[in-house]
Amino acid sequence: MNQYTIEKAREEDLVKLASIERSAARLFPDHVITPEERVSVVPLGQLVEAMQQGRLWVALTQEQQPVGFIIVVREADTAFIVEVDVLPEHQVRGLGRALIQRVVCWARKEGLPRVTLTTFSDVPWNAPFYERLGFCRIDRSQLTVELARKLDDEKHRGLRGRIAMELHIESMLTRK
Repeated sequence: MNQYTIEKAREEDLVKLASIERSAARLFPDHVITPEERVSVVPLGQLVEAMQQGRLWVALTQEQQPVGFIIVVREADTAFIVEVDVLPEHQVRGLGRALIQRVVCWARKEGLPRVTLTTFSDVPWNAPFYERLGFCRIDRSQLTVELARKLDDEKHRGLRGRIAMELHIESMLTRK
């Protein structure tokens, strides 16, 4: 991690985020993602809005080149992670963990008690990774209307094996 910093996204970073997202998506097995979803990206307008509102962070190299990013939205009492990606050649260096920690710090400052996301249940760098960070799987019967809608939308778009997870910020603080 000494070779990287996590910073709020800058305007010049935005044009590079789509290629990071597509590069990371290439790693997913074909049985969980459709070809269309593999090339889809967070719309530029959504990135601009998140940047302007301080909800988009990038992992930067020492040369100030973005190699990862995370975008979050506030939903009622929750910080929902829309997307988190790291270029494959920069993975397994703690960048995903650092990006998640940045969101947790933001959520705490915003007075939000939890962070949620949707992810693939059996892809090793998805649900198992988040579980190591303290996230718990949410049973379908316990989903909020919003999370259930997100999972239904993802299923409709052809994503398979998706689940919702949550991290209660207080439990993360006591784990340290």
